[in-house]
Amino acid sequence: MPDMPLQGENQMKRKPYNREKYTMPAELELDVDDLFIQRGASGSRDRTITERLPQWIENFKVNRDTIGFKVSVADLPKIRGSVLVVDKSFASTKFYEQVHHLKDYNGTLIVCDRALAYVLKHRVPEYVCQLDSSYLCQYFLDLPEVKKHMHEMTCIFASTTHPLTVRLWNGPRVWFQPYMGSWSLTNAMMGESGLPYMPTGGEVSTFGWLLALNIGAKNIGLFGITNSYDDLNETEYPGVKHKKIEGPYGTCWADPVYEFYAKTHLAYIKLAKEKLGIRTINTMKAGVMYSDYVEDMSLEEFVREFK
Repeated sequence: MPDMPLQGENQMKRKPYNREKYTMPAELELDVDDLFIQRGASGSRDRTITERLPQWIENFKVNRDTIGFKVSVADLPKIRGSVLVVDKSFASTKFYEQVHHLKDYNGTLIVCDRALAYVLKHRVPEYVCQLDSSYLCQYFLDLPEVKKHMHEMTCIFASTTHPLTVRLWNGPRVWFQPYMGSWSLTNAMMGESGLPYMPTGGEVSTFGWLLALNIGAKNIGLFGITNSYDDLNETEYPGVKHKKIEGPYGTCWADPVYEFYAKTHLAYIKLAKEKLGIRTINTMKAGVMYSDYVEDMSLEEFVREFK
């Protein structure tokens, strides 16, 4: 069942504001530099954090006070077998050509919110991922074909997801605490919420892959994850300089944001392969998600091998 809003009695049990200060833990190791004024590195501004932080904190407070964080990602059962992570990037032609093979996949399916309606035409996934703090992502969940199957799926939300998006989901909800731009703030929100931190790579498809790893998958397929555009006119960032890429999957375009996401995700994949032996298989062969640590198969081949 979905978690329910906290009732008045539970809200009254909240502890009063604690005036103790934790800005300087006793165990902190200090250096001489800590005695003096320090400047930030040149060009190190993170505009995502400065622009979104107020909204993240407000969303967190509303979700905490009105919905409550009852179940966390740490409570999810471990799985046996493979996991397929599905997103729907803008390089989408090959997505439509292959998505019907999902009907034959018997492993665990993790789907990003924007791909959900397309996937449900062929199979109901076990997990849905929704991280965005913007109200714009409500659309992906407020569809009749999604509403019809909500009770059959579990949605994983960030504590900072927009509260109206969360309320649209009437199926089981699971939570985690994302990084907030500072470990002090992240730890404070973990303490306030009781939620564990989980990395995301900055975007939902990388989070889906990390979720697969955390629930025990040794073989992780990627479908529809390209971090690129087939056509420059598809870009979400007009006016920003894009890079034309001639790769093993053909020609595509990448903006600085998607390029960063891809590099981050591929770094996770490399680490997991070298240290844990985790296999990652790209099943769509499109975009920029390729490296020596990513295997290639068609979706049909993946479904057949990991049936």
